[in-house]
Amino acid sequence: MNNNRSKIYLVGIFILAFILRVIFIESRSIQYDDAFSMLLSEKGFDEIIKGTSADTMPPLYYFLLHIWQLFSSSIGWQRFLSVILNLLAILFLYLSIKEMIGEVPALIAAGIQAVSPLMIYHAQDIRMYSLLAAGIAGYVFFFQRWERADFGWKNHSAILGVLLTGTISLYTHNLAIFSILALNVYLLVKRNWKGQSRLMLMQLLIAIGFLPWMLEVPGQLEKIQNAFWTLKPGWVEIIQAIILTTGNLPLPNVKIGVILVCSLFLFIVVVISLYQRRKDPGVLLFTTLAVFPPSALFILSYAIRPVFVPRGFIFSYMAYSAIVGCAIASIKPRFMAAVLMSMILASSILSLPGQYSYASFPRAPFRSMVSYLASIADDKNLILHDNKLSFFPAYVYDRTTPQKFLADAPGSSNDTLAIATQEALALFPETDLSRAIDGYERVYFVVFSTTISDYLELGQAGHPALIKLDDMMREADRYQWNDLEVHVYERR
Repeated sequence: MNNNRSKIYLVGIFILAFILRVIFIESRSIQYDDAFSMLLSEKGFDEIIKGTSADTMPPLYYFLLHIWQLFSSSIGWQRFLSVILNLLAILFLYLSIKEMIGEVPALIAAGIQAVSPLMIYHAQDIRMYSLLAAGIAGYVFFFQRWERADFGWKNHSAILGVLLTGTISLYTHNLAIFSILALNVYLLVKRNWKGQSRLMLMQLLIAIGFLPWMLEVPGQLEKIQNAFWTLKPGWVEIIQAIILTTGNLPLPNVKIGVILVCSLFLFIVVVISLYQRRKDPGVLLFTTLAVFPPSALFILSYAIRPVFVPRGFIFSYMAYSAIVGCAIASIKPRFMAAVLMSMILASSILSLPGQYSYASFPRAPFRSMVSYLASIADDKNLILHDNKLSFFPAYVYDRTTPQKFLADAPGSSNDTLAIATQEALALFPETDLSRAIDGYERVYFVVFSTTISDYLELGQAGHPALIKLDDMMREADRYQWNDLEVHVYERR
């Protein structure tokens, strides 16, 4: 391909990627995880370390967001950090594919990532997953440059790049280790013992750099073991993971069916292409990166604890697009390339409108709710949340109106906010409802409709807090924002 034309295509791809990632960047509602990141990152580095060590993730993303917040605290600005990191990940991917496989597959893969609903979702998340994608993408980029130099010690930039990006990845997400180890599997398959020994030496240095946080990992793993609801993966989770290669969830059943057909057809074509180009080192590298992390997490989910979460192996989706790009670039007859690209684009078009406009659990219209309640409430009124999932986002939007939230049932799968994290945030749940509402004339009780339904399905008479409020007060009104209910109680 002509070099100038290639540059034009690449610029066009990144412009498109940027536009798709900034749509509704300020107005789209946040969820609990976003709010958690924003609130914890506001604290000093000591509090961030304390809060994350009691949680499940390393602190690097929160450090970066803390610095980013010095310029602005708006939601759009805080999301923009993820947008930049997301685009950086695509750039690293493009450069790696270009050097190992070719220009055309690299452009196709970058185009797939540009319109990927999954990548766009995480580009608008105020979470660490775009940083994880950028870290692993950089790790792969510098690794393949080092490999092309036959793992020579004089290639200082590649060696430093491997060390830096590998360390960044580990300090971003505990599951990054599986993507890092995928390169060892790749060298094992190639029987490149020289490269294996030298890479393992670099990984030892990375581990030494990670040692200060490694001491916290056992406690974080124990928290995951005891306090998270993720189920063991089965066929449903596998099918969902396949859907995420071209679309996103949740979606209406008809759209899911169309996207699943497109994803499966694409998968079959990729498998055929892999067989035909199985001796290509670039194809082998990206196949290993696409297959090993999710496979290892799937096995681990049965051996230890369910950890098969697609966001944890986000770079595997990026690596998969490299194989797709290779398949589309070489497929015959050529009209099939247009068919495959159309399927990818159609899946994105079917997914993105609902993804942008989604405003139900857990991303409910909290801004509208607290804005209205603040306009009618006074200092004798309390907004009481059923739990942290609605309190944290609402609190981000309004910190002046009195708001409290009830504690999760101790030891339950929802009991994920550790005491040390509460102390770091200076936000504590209410363990006694009567004491929480004492002194308030009116209480606005906020609860998701699904929570009430869950209690009814368990055979209970209703939500325990609502039952208790009915005994102590009089329900005077009720408001609803999609599936977010507000029950208004007044003193008798």
